[in-house]
Amino acid sequence: MFYWIYDIPTASLAFLGSEFFVAFTWTGTLLVRPSLRIFVRRQPNDNDPVGYILSCYCVFYGLLPGLIAVAAHQNFSDSDRAVTEEAAAMNGLTATSRTIPSPTGRNSRGSSASTRGSSSRRPGRSSARA
Repeated sequence: MFYWIYDIPTASLAFLGSEFFVAFTWTGTLLVRPSLRIFVRRQPNDNDPVGYILSCYCVFYGLLPGLIAVAAHQNFSDSDRAVTEEAAAMNGLTATSRTIPSPTGRNSRGSSASTRGSSSRRPGRSSARA
């Protein structure tokens, strides 16, 4: 969804984000100013509209970090779930591979199946006594 944003360098992204929000603020100021002048001239208290506008900006910029935090946590949760699923799959593959006989007749530990039961033989000794 938003994975293209990770391809942008951090300094460029910070600059572009700052430019976007400054442009948004200036555009809002230029578009709202004419209608706000008519509204403010009729008001007996000039500070109320300024307080309303300031509270709107505070709500907007206050919600933004919260939404960013939620998105970061969601990405972490998705990554955690993917890692857990892959670890479970690898665990199942390892358990299954231990039960399958090797084509060479040896198990995974390297001992031969034919010499497993005979404990009297030792490597390097012959079976005939001289």
